[in-house]
Amino acid sequence: MFDFSQFYNEVAELMPNNCRVMEIGVADGDSALYLAHNLYKLGKVFKMYMVENMDYGGFFQMKTLYENIIQSGLGEYIEVIPKDSLEAVKDFNDQFLDFVFLDSSHLYEPTKKEIVGWFEKIKHNGIFAGHDYFEYRNDVGKAVDELIPASALTVHNTNNGYGLWEVIRTNDLKLNTNV
Repeated sequence: MFDFSQFYNEVAELMPNNCRVMEIGVADGDSALYLAHNLYKLGKVFKMYMVENMDYGGFFQMKTLYENIIQSGLGEYIEVIPKDSLEAVKDFNDQFLDFVFLDSSHLYEPTKKEIVGWFEKIKHNGIFAGHDYFEYRNDVGKAVDELIPASALTVHNTNNGYGLWEVIRTNDLKLNTNV
């Protein structure tokens, strides 16, 4: 469900030139391609990573995703990583990414592991965000609330009420991993 276009408009504006952005859980790629189009329209050089395990659609999902990328004309800026999020995180160096958007498992324990794993991959002053803060409140929201200090967390309403969470990774921000 892509109900956060306004948020992605803002993210595109905030991203530096030569940015590295990632969406985890891309489904057919609509939201990730929306962000890529915005970065392109702003004249920014970027690399978009799309992490998707293809669990819900298998070959058909992968085919649809690649067709959408080709149709977008932005394929040279995009790399699809057909892996589980917790496997893909191993492929990236710490402080490599400017933006990470998490919209994958929606389950409490896997979401916690993903937040902890991907947090270190984001550059200082980079943005870490995710979808379904309200919709999966017992899982996604709970994991976010436990790990991210309330003083650093921003929660946004979305068009369909699923909600977004966002945190800016600063030098002194630490996750609450003792919970």
